[in-house]
Amino acid sequence: MDRRSFMLYVAKGVTMSTSFLIQLMIAQTNGAAQFGIWSLFLNLSLIFNTLGDWGVALNGPAMMLQSNGESWAASANFWRKRLALVAGLLMAIFMFWFYPSLAPVMVLGLIMVISNGYLQDWYDRGRLRPDRVSYRQMLQGLLQVSAVALVIYFKGSFDWVLCAYASMAALTYFIFYKKIARPSVEKFSHRDWLGKQFPVLAGWALYYLTYNLPALLLGYLYQPAILGQYASHYFIYATVGTFSVITMDIFMAKTDDADRRFWLSLSSVLGMLMIACSSFYYPFIFGEKGFVWDSLLNIEMVILCGVLGLRLYFFNGLLPQGAIKAYCIWNGISFILHIVLITTGLLVFDTYEPWLAAVCLILAELFSLLLFSFKIKRKYVG
Repeated sequence: MDRRSFMLYVAKGVTMSTSFLIQLMIAQTNGAAQFGIWSLFLNLSLIFNTLGDWGVALNGPAMMLQSNGESWAASANFWRKRLALVAGLLMAIFMFWFYPSLAPVMVLGLIMVISNGYLQDWYDRGRLRPDRVSYRQMLQGLLQVSAVALVIYFKGSFDWVLCAYASMAALTYFIFYKKIARPSVEKFSHRDWLGKQFPVLAGWALYYLTYNLPALLLGYLYQPAILGQYASHYFIYATVGTFSVITMDIFMAKTDDADRRFWLSLSSVLGMLMIACSSFYYPFIFGEKGFVWDSLLNIEMVILCGVLGLRLYFFNGLLPQGAIKAYCIWNGISFILHIVLITTGLLVFDTYEPWLAAVCLILAELFSLLLFSFKIKRKYVG
């Protein structure tokens, strides 16, 4: 791993630390109910950011290393700015339709969604400049934790906390934005880019929907405090699981599969160990305002972290091979299995509590990975 790639891990460490501090401040100042709102705020922003990104963050670095990388990057930059506006509009409609009582607060997430068109981490990774990505991520984390701390110190409302968090993210997007020149190619057009990139978007969106469905449904079916309880455990999983995600991001533009497999396995195992030990630090992070450490949920998050590593290696590993259609199909299979399991759970247990939400997610992922493994074995046997 080179120095610039290592800097991404340093940046992720800083980002995790600042994220940890923000969660701590929000949880201990506001309690489980508003932490549930906070979780829904982040989940909705992430989903609609995914729509506005159109899959670029996932395969952008690899595409930029190809012969048409210059024109591909110009089209990606052109469309992402416009798609971010569309995603913002759809997010506003979605929030006021499904979460009318919470929408006036969560609408502040539009700041991040609309400005996401100017986020160029994908571009810098494609130029083999992960150091720029690390600097931006570190700046974002430091600005966000400082802004949130100031709002809480001066006893600002929860609305101002969300506004400060979203605004600082957007600020770093604009600071590190770099204009991408139009390629010197005759009859160059952005017209075909959306269609060619759509399978990546579909696959990536299905992945995020699969993992975010529990939060969306818990937020819709129950009071925010129930979602806050689930979100507190999922936050620990997501924080340490990010090491696996960033590892896959680093090696997405590289061809050394052995190196990718080693670092992804290492980050997944370490993440599972960190989650397994969460009983020691959970009370420190979340305090006693409606939060209760749940041993069952914790075990489920340990398993989910391991499953995530497998998913990243097998499903996301299809992208460097150019198997975009297969990536989309397998994410679709996992999403459909998740819907089937949720429906079955509701019929059998007549409920959708946090423990069941985690079980449905884990089983959907495991079943899809087993099917994938069976498919690969048949391919090689045949």
